[in-house]
Amino acid sequence: MHGMRATAGALVGHPRGILALDAGPDGPDERGFRQLVLTIPGLPEYVSGLVLPAAALRRGPDRPWADAGILPGVRADPGRIPLPGAPGETVLGGTDDLPARMAEHAGAGARFVSCRARTVAGASTWSIRSNANVLARYARAAQDAGLVPLLHCGIARDGGHPADAAATTLAALLTRLAGELDDAGVDPRATVLGPGAALPGTGSGQPVDPAGHGALTREVLRCVVPPEFAGVALHTGSVRPDDGAGLLAAAQAPDLRWPLTFCTGRSLTGPAARALRGPGGSPQRAQAELRHGLGRASGVLRPVRPRLRIA
Repeated sequence: MHGMRATAGALVGHPRGILALDAGPDGPDERGFRQLVLTIPGLPEYVSGLVLPAAALRRGPDRPWADAGILPGVRADPGRIPLPGAPGETVLGGTDDLPARMAEHAGAGARFVSCRARTVAGASTWSIRSNANVLARYARAAQDAGLVPLLHCGIARDGGHPADAAATTLAALLTRLAGELDDAGVDPRATVLGPGAALPGTGSGQPVDPAGHGALTREVLRCVVPPEFAGVALHTGSVRPDDGAGLLAAAQAPDLRWPLTFCTGRSLTGPAARALRGPGGSPQRAQAELRHGLGRASGVLRPVRPRLRIA
């Protein structure tokens, strides 16, 4: 347990965050883009962990993240499937053979695994219970294999819901998840939560307000996330990089009971990929684009306070 707790602490150690590089298929283009990212000068100043495709993690000696002192992780779930009895809602899939899969990831050198559930605003109690239970099953299987679970739970942005509805659903999901993790015997000090921000639906007509919606997310997290967890890696989704940094800045507070950092993927890698492959693109422009985004995100993180000691 102590080794996993140290890994979890390193993942959320400020002022660095987690970068997901598992968005595309593991083809030559994606491998080239990952190599470009991993050779960004000073990358370890901004990134504590990388979420990689399983195939990349297993690929022989080509592991430049090891020399950079960045923790390797892998996405452990295959995605979402329709939830029986709840039309339009989904549940995280891939629960077959979890122990064997987690052991394989650990054997390939992973230190943590990413698992991503997503519900809709106003989700049914059945959906919330189902997703929380599956995340807890992933987390227990991960820790049994010596891996830190990074548990994403976000609210889908399609639809016309206001930010308050997303906040209410996020609070219900996180509350249920904490209970399911406790029932499963998961060590919270070796667990990182990766909630999405409480944002309005894209069809609501309500623009993203980084300051207001970041503060709303902070209050949800403050109210429902127990102090025992290793930390929170806020997932800002597909918002623009500047909005993502603003959300993260507004979610900070000196009295939070756990470290708060970021977990990001396409919102930063997308602009970098366009700078590489678009007209006049170049590897140098792509690296500069991504380094700028990572620098903005890590720059808003505040120093970690000493952890509260629970008698």
